[in-house]
Amino acid sequence: MHTMEVTREEQYGAIKFCFRLNHTASETYEKLKQTYGESALPRATVFRWFKEFKEGRVSCVKQGGPGVSASAVTETNINTAAVIVREDRRITLREQLKCCEFHMVVFFQ
Repeated sequence: MHTMEVTREEQYGAIKFCFRLNHTASETYEKLKQTYGESALPRATVFRWFKEFKEGRVSCVKQGGPGVSASAVTETNINTAAVIVREDRRITLREQLKCCEFHMVVFFQ
C-alpha cells in the first residue's frame, strides 16, 4: 500500500470545496477525518477556515506565519491606518484590516 503525504494546503482546498457545496463545518471535519485519518486537521482549524470563507475569504492558501516578510508595513499603510483610527477611535482591528486590505497575520509582524 502506497501512502501519500497529506499537506495542510490540500486539506484547506477540501474545506473550501465542502464550504462551496454548502456542507457544514461539522460535516466537513467528519469527511476530513474519514479521508485523512490521524493526519486530518484539528476540528478548530476546520471551523476557523469555515468562518473565514463565510467572511469572504477566497484563497485557500495560508498567508503569513513565521518567515513571511512584513511587506504590508509601509509608510502609506501606516498613515492610512492612523487616519482611520483618528476618524473612529472605536473601530475594531478586523474592520480596520478590511479597510486597508491587510491580512491580520501580516499586520502583526
